Amino acid sequence: MTTFVQLCASGLALGAAYALVALGFVVIYRASHVFNFAQGELLGFGAMLMSSLAGAGVPWAVALAVTMIATGTLGAAIERVALRPLLGRPVFVTIILTIFVGLLLHAAVVILWGSDPRGMPTPWERTGTVSILGASVLVSSVWAVIAGGLALGVFFVAIKRTRLGVAMRAAACDQEVALALGIRVGRVFGASWFIASAFAALAANG
Repeated sequence: MTTFVQLCASGLALGAAYALVALGFVVIYRASHVFNFAQGELLGFGAMLMSSLAGAGVPWAVALAVTMIATGTLGAAIERVALRPLLGRPVFVTIILTIFVGLLLHAAVVILWGSDPRGMPTPWERTGTVSILGASVLVSSVWAVIAGGLALGVFFVAIKRTRLGVAMRAAACDQEVALALGIRVGRVFGASWFIASAFAALAANG
């Protein structure tokens, strides 16, 4: 039973991180019909930036917030500069472009931070555990599940209850109709990339 609980906790923690990354893919595709093959590189950027900030003595919570905002801004900038001019082009064009952007991001990360592996900073002891049903479960696993659940919950509430969420759903259904109704579709695209990239950074540090 103890081993089962430990494996379940580890699996849920890993699944929460994958869920955030997958949600990023879905958000971008639903809003702009673009397959973002640079999502993994955005995750890597967030991980390395977080490691640098924490290593410089920035408090963990502040470093995480800055990392999510910076990574989200980078994603929105990529959409604005590289992808928005290609609206209406065939799908394979944007696929090739996001692959190219991913390669550029990977090269930039290696140039800025090198290729040596780094441990991810945490506000608790890396080997710290809590007891759940008699099993010792890593605190990091518990945090990953809680953070992933909260992020997904906040996102789905925002999609249902906020003006941006309504605009994103409208653009996902029909971009031309959304434009005719006065929705700034370009802003929706930028917001979707920001959200997806910020979630990638959170997944990297979960």
